[in-house]
Amino acid sequence: MRINLSLFMRTYYPFVNIARFFAIFLVIVGHVTKNEFLFNSIFCFHMPLFFILSGFLFVPDGNLKQVAVKKFKSLIVPYLFFYALTLAYFWIVESRFRESLVDSEWMRLLPFVLGCNYGASMSHNIVLWFLPALFCVELLADVLYTRVKNEGIRVGIVLAIGAAGFVMSEVGIWELPWGISQAMVMLPFFVLGIYFQSLLQALQLSKLKSWMLFVVSAAVFVCLLGVVGKNSVQSGLFPSIPLFLLSSVIGSLMVISLAMICGRVPVFEALGAGSVTLVVMCIHEPLYRPLVIMASRLTGIDARSDVMLTLVVSAVTFVLCYLASIVYNKYIASRLARSADRLLGESGNYSADT
Repeated sequence: MRINLSLFMRTYYPFVNIARFFAIFLVIVGHVTKNEFLFNSIFCFHMPLFFILSGFLFVPDGNLKQVAVKKFKSLIVPYLFFYALTLAYFWIVESRFRESLVDSEWMRLLPFVLGCNYGASMSHNIVLWFLPALFCVELLADVLYTRVKNEGIRVGIVLAIGAAGFVMSEVGIWELPWGISQAMVMLPFFVLGIYFQSLLQALQLSKLKSWMLFVVSAAVFVCLLGVVGKNSVQSGLFPSIPLFLLSSVIGSLMVISLAMICGRVPVFEALGAGSVTLVVMCIHEPLYRPLVIMASRLTGIDARSDVMLTLVVSAVTFVLCYLASIVYNKYIASRLARSADRLLGESGNYSADT
């Protein structure tokens, strides 16, 4: 099967941004809620969905240094910035009322170097693991698609890496530097997104086919919810690897087909832009926690256990994150890019969507 990657450089697909908006909102809900059913329903597919969407947008470059520099500026620089920002907030504010999970507060400096949650060092904003892991996946995918010409060998390597990652999760070898552990199990989903390029391109031209895919995937997904269990890519928790793989693919197809059915929805497309979802991903955790406290005190109900309150808190969190993304992209992103250019001896424009 040949994949015409160049076609996707010239075409904008609104369903990608819409699906990304749905995905990032589910991330917030999944982190806010204490409802076990809702948590399990989201965590069995939401992170693979992000990697599938990233794979759909992937175009190999061939110049590994150029790719590394580009992805360093678009993923690692924001990671370092938001890690420092949220760590400062934790030490100044949250440490007064949140239990510390580390043996020493100085351990929280380790992720600047290790890029992972070693010893719970990233526990104040755990979701930042995603950026180093995606960085590793992007680089590995570029190597595979430019250096390995035989498709069968390439697929075999991807499956072997994914299988090795799941084996490592089973034997307790996890939290390797720079999200390598998570990257290994997410690489097959990223590559699946590449293979979905042709399929989704055809599906988006037919609302009927999109509806059919949504109905079938939603029905199968609902059937899986009773048996899928509690999964977590970040911590390497997979009660049943086959069920996780199945629920990840089916759940992702369900959300993507729903995004296709939506068609052009400019508001959703804007909210799902990479420059927005990057900021939402990085700062929603420290933002939702005070909102949970306020909502619980105002209503007398645990906002994390009540589904409606969870959705309200998640929506308010997203709005605050969106406003923060406007500030970040207008005043901060370009300055960080220029600093990275000076550090790397490069020049060029920065875009959070890259």
